[in-house]
Amino acid sequence: MKRITASTVGAAFATFLAFSGLDLVGSGPSASSVTSSPSKVGWVYAGSPNTVEPSTSELDASAISFKAYLAFQPSVPAGATVTGASLALVPKITKAGGFTVYPTSTFTPATLTWNSRPKIGSTLLGTTPSTVAGVSVTAPLTRLVVASEVDLALGYSIPGTIGRFSTTGISLSVTYTTDGTTTTTSTTTPVTTTTTTTTTTTTTSTSTTTTTTRPTTTTTTTTAPTTTTTSTTTTTTPGSGSTANKVMVIVEENHSQAEMYSSMPYLASLSTTYGKATKYYAIGHPSLPNYLEIWGGSAFGVSSDCGVGCGPTGATDTSIWDQTIAANAPAKAYQESMTSNCQTAGSAGYVARHGPWPYFTNATSRANCLANDVPLTALQSDITAGRLPVTGEITPNLNNDWHDGTAAQADAFLQVWVPALMAGPDYVAGRLTIIIAADEDDSSAANNVAFTVINPKLSGVTVATTTNHYSLTRWLEDNAAVGYLGGASGALDLKAAFGL
Repeated sequence: MKRITASTVGAAFATFLAFSGLDLVGSGPSASSVTSSPSKVGWVYAGSPNTVEPSTSELDASAISFKAYLAFQPSVPAGATVTGASLALVPKITKAGGFTVYPTSTFTPATLTWNSRPKIGSTLLGTTPSTVAGVSVTAPLTRLVVASEVDLALGYSIPGTIGRFSTTGISLSVTYTTDGTTTTTSTTTPVTTTTTTTTTTTTTSTSTTTTTTRPTTTTTTTTAPTTTTTSTTTTTTPGSGSTANKVMVIVEENHSQAEMYSSMPYLASLSTTYGKATKYYAIGHPSLPNYLEIWGGSAFGVSSDCGVGCGPTGATDTSIWDQTIAANAPAKAYQESMTSNCQTAGSAGYVARHGPWPYFTNATSRANCLANDVPLTALQSDITAGRLPVTGEITPNLNNDWHDGTAAQADAFLQVWVPALMAGPDYVAGRLTIIIAADEDDSSAANNVAFTVINPKLSGVTVATTTNHYSLTRWLEDNAAVGYLGGASGALDLKAAFGL
């Protein structure tokens, strides 16, 4: 542990930098604090990438398309030791989630646009509780190093939700001690917006997960990767019924197993704590055929990322979602950045090929899709009410699946939604399994992709048997107690390999 004092980092304390492994510790018998209002505010919006947004009475923040920025210049006495900090906001709207706070680089309100926005650090500094309009909320900022100016970026903890807070009532409090003596300095400067700029920051919320080492069970085999492609749909005798009778699948994009586990520490911790398949393979390239193979047991002759209308157009072509519904069980897909049910055209980060229910175009599939392929904003209420589907899918948008965005964004998306799923009554009661996989690699690892399984019955399980997407198809069909589609009929029983 390293001890940070005002003399260590300079007499003028201000910008809060990204966490660098340093803990802030006290050095006196009691703490004093300094409170300051923001010296700079600004906000940007992805829909107007070159616009300097005008100053208003509120700041908007979301996980994706709105980003809010705040800067402070607190004064801490020379020689003091900083022991903590917190950010206070006054929400203008009641929401179930809270504001998230990240470090960012400095910004100039007069030139702040979406395209010129500063870089946001990947470390979550703090999160407020759920908001009530007009009632102040506080985010403890526990992972900070103090330098010359405090620059913060704000988002909202629920993807797809915009949180609004007032430009008044914002304050940053820094707690410190001096050598045995306590001094209190208090400054409450009015909010100064030197330009007509208001800040709204988009940042993806993150949860902190503690990973503990658990016993590991390993199953080995020397079977080579299977790369069967099936262009027709067949149905055989259904597998056994499910012991964990709901499955939620989250698919990431275009990176190998090694890349994902090395670049996404939260995902890696889940795979170590619960379970992973180390020899799991995508079937081909590019993305769409792999998604069709997972959800329909076949690529249906598709070999490109073509639009809705190619592929499974026959009356007998069906998806696992349709199979599940036909068996009188619920099926549902949740699509981030989708604006209408079963949307066929792309928009603002959403593409149908990553959640391919719209590609099944016969009348039954289309009706099922229109009723059950929904925006991600519907997910939290289904979690809370314990009404997650037997066959479920969550599709991050192009930034949060690591297609266009970063590994940190993809990991942060999981850090929001995996804990939310695990906190719901379905998982708590042992009725839910969460599966996280990748559609394909980037042609760097023979299509060996990540496959992580989260279930309360699993503890450090590693399955080393060679499997592919058709084993996931079979898992979903076994879970729903329906017949096998296409390649699933000859696929290895991966569900049984995990003991589920």
